[in-house]
Amino acid sequence: MKTMIIFLLITNSVYSQLITDTEKHIYAGMGVAITSTIIAKKITQNNLKSTLIGFGVGCLAGYAKESIYDRRLGLGHYENRDMVNTIWGSLVGSISICCILDLEKKHKLNKTDYYGNDIRTSN
Repeated sequence: MKTMIIFLLITNSVYSQLITDTEKHIYAGMGVAITSTIIAKKITQNNLKSTLIGFGVGCLAGYAKESIYDRRLGLGHYENRDMVNTIWGSLVGSISICCILDLEKKHKLNKTDYYGNDIRTSN
């Protein structure tokens, strides 16, 4: 198991050097939105609110990075395209993780696994 994890980390680090700037912004937006949607879902127990909160936090992170870090502080290169890519990633991330969490909740209530088999009779 350790060798598999090490192999995945090495291949991921090698691959991450080939990722374009656009993909980095999309993945960053997804990561922020997924994390904040999961936290909001645990607090509010509401799909719409948690999705909107996750999307809003992702958008805010993209805006803050581009306008504050890049433009005002001058520590990077400001591009509107980067902000749009981060917003797009946060939209996709917040909606997809909310659907996944809802699907998991549905299967737990039905007492079935992902293939539809009854968990109560699988002993």
